[in-house]
Amino acid sequence: MQQEFDHFEDVIPSENRGALIIRISTGGPTAATLTPPISMEIASFDIYGNGPDPDSFEYLDTEEVELSESDLTPGGWTIRVEALNSTGITIGEGETTVIISPNLVATAQIEVEPIADPDSLGTLYLMVEWPKKILTDPTLTYTLKAAGTSTEIIMPFVKKPTENNPKYFELDPLLALPAEYYTLTLRLFEGGEPIWGTAEAIRILDGQPISQVYQVD
Repeated sequence: MQQEFDHFEDVIPSENRGALIIRISTGGPTAATLTPPISMEIASFDIYGNGPDPDSFEYLDTEEVELSESDLTPGGWTIRVEALNSTGITIGEGETTVIISPNLVATAQIEVEPIADPDSLGTLYLMVEWPKKILTDPTLTYTLKAAGTSTEIIMPFVKKPTENNPKYFELDPLLALPAEYYTLTLRLFEGGEPIWGTAEAIRILDGQPISQVYQVD
């Protein structure tokens, strides 16, 4: 909970009511190299305020990062912000609580961060192929970890079309992952010798697919 009481010259609460300044900032990890096929740029915000029942307010599809309310019921309020891209898909969120007091101005600083929700799933498809090479003993190693964790996630890579006639490695089936940032490393070997590798930062969003095909020349 972030709050601070003060008298702002440009925001005056109604008599026996409270006022609120909302300030929005954006943060989160550095940009991902593998993302869903949608814009990841924030275009606008939906802002929801819920106070003592049944009082509430909302601002939809606003580009403002500082707003004010000057006629709020005193008591506890929850302020939630959803960040939208240009097509209206939610790509970030933030929330805080604040106490509104009579005849005073409160401030709520809300940091909007990438969505991290274990109940919201996106999918990941990967293929590593070598159309211009003939490999007789290829192996693929990998690491996949959620941001800030050391637990490695198992990836069901399959050598295709057959074990004895390999042309590519493919994730089969698709990997369903909770909405979060991930780090990925891939290394391809032939007869135990490394011949290719890559490292990626992945951003999974609810209901969104990521598909990437790597060609090893």
